[in-house]
Amino acid sequence: MSESLDTPRRPPHAHLAEEEYVHTPREKRKELDFDITPMIDVVFLLLIFFMVSSTMQEPAKSDAPPAVHGRGIDAASTIKVILLPERGGEYEVELPDGEVVPLAEALETDRIAQAVAAAKANFPNKTEAVLLADRDATAEQTFPILRQIGEVEGVSFHTEVQDPR
Repeated sequence: MSESLDTPRRPPHAHLAEEEYVHTPREKRKELDFDITPMIDVVFLLLIFFMVSSTMQEPAKSDAPPAVHGRGIDAASTIKVILLPERGGEYEVELPDGEVVPLAEALETDRIAQAVAAAKANFPNKTEAVLLADRDATAEQTFPILRQIGEVEGVSFHTEVQDPR
């Protein structure tokens, strides 16, 4: 060990001639093959098992609890505004006087508020307005109508959903 730190170390094969030295390639990492076929088989077996062993039942009918704060309204004291189902790409509104107007026109000209105010003036005992709409009507159609009904002094409004016939 008389070699100093400055002298380079000789490789272990330095005593062999270049042609005698055999380079051994480094071992390549073995790639792991992961076969998922058995796992897929097990999943399908479990799926078939649960499908066969389960029973299909209709959901139990539930009784809705009565409304705590809701109240019924008297039909004689109501002003009815009806949002008619879409026909030909446009909704229509039946006003309290029975006139049918396209929804867009009724909203632009405040016809709904005017008709509800006229019905209230003609029948002072009618203090509640009801908007009847089918279940396909969206908030985009119903909210502007309710907004106009709400502008009429002395009238409260309610909504009712009609099943399509």
